[in-house]
Order: sequence, then C-alpha cells, then structure tokens
Amino acid sequence: MSMENTKNNKGKHFIVYTINNKTYKFDVFNLWNFVSGMKVEEVPIKDFNLDIDIWFREFELPTVLNVIKHCQRMLDADLDFPIIIAPNGIILDGMHRIGKAWILGYSTIKAIRLEEFPISDLLDHC
Repeated sequence: MSMENTKNNKGKHFIVYTINNKTYKFDVFNLWNFVSGMKVEEVPIKDFNLDIDIWFREFELPTVLNVIKHCQRMLDADLDFPIIIAPNGIILDGMHRIGKAWILGYSTIKAIRLEEFPISDLLDHC
C-alpha cells in the first residue's frame, strides 16, 4: 500500500492510495460528505501501526523541513474531527490526528469505520 496526500492547482486536497495495484483517489471534501452522519466511535490508539512510512515513500524525501511540516500538521490537527478508517483497516484520513493524540498521551481517538470503500474520485479531477 502506498499513500499520497496531494493538492491540485485549484486548492483541493486529494488522498491517493494504491492497494494491490489498484489506485483509489479521494477528494477530502467528498470523503467527508460521504461519512457525514455516520457513527463515530472511540478507537484505542494502540490499535494503529505507527511504525510505517505513509507520508514520504517515493513522493518526497524525509528531509528535516518535510518532517517539520508534518509535525506542524500534527500540532494543527483538530481532534474533534474523527479519523476515517477504510474497510481493510487503512486510515483514509487522520494520520496527523493520530500522531497528535499519541504525542498528547491519549489512549483513544474518535473514528468512523467504513463498511465499504467510497467511490474513488476520477483521476482526471486534478
């Protein structure tokens, strides 16, 4: 699995996942509309594998500046918003919130667990 969080030239944020050679691309705004009204639960932070590289991989180098940028995103993360967990357990949205919760010593985080993948946004939207 690989993941990329991108921004197109119109300021839209996209999350791109490749799982088993299939690419899923989600406009974050559309993803949040999809989960609107779904049940929110508390999930233990210890349930997440935090020893993985989902931010850098082949998309950018983990330079000091890039690490600082992700740290800033964790500091700015709003823990009132639940994370979004895909049916296969991957985090579609919320790794910076998980990082912030872990740093602050929280034992749980708000989450929405999807029973099915949302329809992927078309790749030509960016």
